[in-house]
Amino acid sequence: MSARNLQRIFKQETGITLQKYMQLVRILRSIELIDTNNFTLSEIAYKVGYKSLSAFTASYFAVTKTKPKRK
Repeated sequence: MSARNLQRIFKQETGITLQKYMQLVRILRSIELIDTNNFTLSEIAYKVGYKSLSAFTASYFAVTKTKPKRK
């Protein structure tokens, strides 16, 4: 199966793109890490697959409409 076919079928079945799903998975995992660990936000960004804190922050805001912060 080609990548394009996989993406098309995934969107048909879930209603969201594969990229959006991966973004949601990363952000949900980052929320868990923020709530349960003492990692810095930069460490969390790296652990969930972002190459920079700014990319992580932008993605986090796009999903949650808030900036990531420790409680």
